[in-house]
Amino acid sequence: AIVGFADGKLVTLEIATGAPLWELIITPPVGRTELDRMVDIDADPVVVGSTIYVSAFQGDLAAINATDGSVVWRKPISSHIGLAAGTRALFIANDKDHVLAVDSANGGTLWKQAELSYRRLTAPALMGDLVLVGDVEGYVHALATEDGQIRARIRITKASISDRPQVVDGVAYVYADDGTLAALTAGGALPMAPARELPASASSPTAEGTAPTTGGLRTGLGSAGDESR
Repeated sequence: AIVGFADGKLVTLEIATGAPLWELIITPPVGRTELDRMVDIDADPVVVGSTIYVSAFQGDLAAINATDGSVVWRKPISSHIGLAAGTRALFIANDKDHVLAVDSANGGTLWKQAELSYRRLTAPALMGDLVLVGDVEGYVHALATEDGQIRARIRITKASISDRPQVVDGVAYVYADDGTLAALTAGGALPMAPARELPASASSPTAEGTAPTTGGLRTGLGSAGDESR
């Protein structure tokens, strides 16, 4: 079992007995105030083979050898919402809501998408060659895994989306904070479909134009009513 703590510590425990196998400080707390010293590991670690990938708020993104706890690489990327792992890259939204692709072998930045700054993004999810993130205004954004360009977006509700989209068999299931549930698939023209402009910033949500619109995402949209919520 792999456990992250609020002091930036990562611990592995033996399942059968609960005995600690090794522990490691991902990011040491620094600063004069309690706020400055926050280095929580809030996001779930991701395990690929024998490597653990973990991020800390106001701290680092790190690759850890699962066997002995040694650090493979460490990069100063602050995040508290989690990451997704592809075949050769990690995808993560940092504390400014910039979405980054990071080389899983060495931590080098492959691209950064900053157009969604401060939209309170969800953790990324992978659907084929797309990275999906939800936001505070009920939008789901689809970014290309290759270069981070925004290929499409769709608004499923006016409410915030807090949970990471769940992808099963090429379908992304998105659950919003107001109980709206949507199933999304990529449209056939997605590589050529430009993303529509956002009508407002995250700080001033719009009341108009909330019907589902796509720039290459297709939806089967339903509101989870009182009986099924």
